[in-house]
Amino acid sequence: MVLGSELSIGDLVKETPTDFIVHKRVFSDPLVFDQEMERIFETGWVYVAHESEVAKGGDYKTVLVGRQPVIISRNSDDNKIYVMYNSCRHRGATVCQSEYGHSNYFRCGYHGWTYDNTGDLAGSPYEDGYQDDFDKSKMGLIRVPRVGNYRGFIFVSLSPTGPSLEDHLGNVRPYIDLFADIGPDGIDVVPEHIHKSFYNGNWKTSVENPNDNYHFEFTHASLQAVYERRGRPTATMAAGKQRRSSGKGAMMLDLGNGHHAWGGFDGPGTDWKNYRLGGNSMPPVFIFPNVVLIDVQIRHVVPLAVDKTELHVHLVGLKGVPDEINEERWDHHHEFYGAAGLGAPDDWEQFERFYRGSLSRGDEWVRYSRGLKYEVADSATGKRGVSNEKLPTSEVTLRAIYRQWHRAMTSA
Repeated sequence: MVLGSELSIGDLVKETPTDFIVHKRVFSDPLVFDQEMERIFETGWVYVAHESEVAKGGDYKTVLVGRQPVIISRNSDDNKIYVMYNSCRHRGATVCQSEYGHSNYFRCGYHGWTYDNTGDLAGSPYEDGYQDDFDKSKMGLIRVPRVGNYRGFIFVSLSPTGPSLEDHLGNVRPYIDLFADIGPDGIDVVPEHIHKSFYNGNWKTSVENPNDNYHFEFTHASLQAVYERRGRPTATMAAGKQRRSSGKGAMMLDLGNGHHAWGGFDGPGTDWKNYRLGGNSMPPVFIFPNVVLIDVQIRHVVPLAVDKTELHVHLVGLKGVPDEINEERWDHHHEFYGAAGLGAPDDWEQFERFYRGSLSRGDEWVRYSRGLKYEVADSATGKRGVSNEKLPTSEVTLRAIYRQWHRAMTSA
């Protein structure tokens, strides 16, 4: 695709042995955004929900997959989860308007066509007005081509063909396992524990952020000053100080397929043992293209336009622990990420500044080259890390995003 100039999609990310640059149009061009929706969000695997959000038969959730509205529902009879397009087969209106709810039926408010929560058409008023061969069994809501569930995390693909979900997740699966098992009896997410935020900026800056370990001491300087006065440093601060004092770097990882994480070269293990229950929160894990597992939250990134993004932050409860443990974890979360939090507003402001800056002329490229000269690849697994353990920060995790972005955007 040519973008109205000499540049094509394939020209927007450039990697050499000494440099890694991304064109600003990746963050500011509506034509690029349209292609992202088609080639990434409406073709590949995309996170839509945790199964505990639709825990009981009749529960449902609505969400966007790229530009496509879908319903995720659990059927009462077979207890299975169904995902279908939220569009009436008569005139195309959405049939479910609430984000969460409980119902065995979805009724179009325009002409009354009614569907059960598997998507089958249950009834259409005044059926004698339709042709003689009108077949209700063929007029149900269209189900999305593929639905996958890994450890309670529900993903969909709007393409009937392509890699399996397990192949897409690849090296990130052990990190999802660790997150899913952090409570003695697993984890739980409920709609009451969600808060949303909105920023005027591109979606990719928010998926870079959790594992951009270069920004913390600068962007969150005021937060650090407050915590130090209280004598209670953040988990990120404490981990950073421990690594610097031990002469070890941040151990950032490109896990392949766009996923990235903070951990040891061999995956979660000894480097993460202090982040389990009873210790600090777990370091962030990003699953391409739209979900971050971080601390006590599942962060669901919902792109709305090239310059508009919603973040749906779901608090995670640990099952099988006393209530006070979850309450303490959530209190720490709200202190950083809440509406009056000390940390998240700093990040959200930067996301908007990134977008405004991406409109500037002059130098049209942004750089992701930090740590590139120390980057090493594992040919057997596809993982990439840094060979210099003393390097305190690296952008290897950010390069992971744009390597996969480039592959997806240029694939036939």
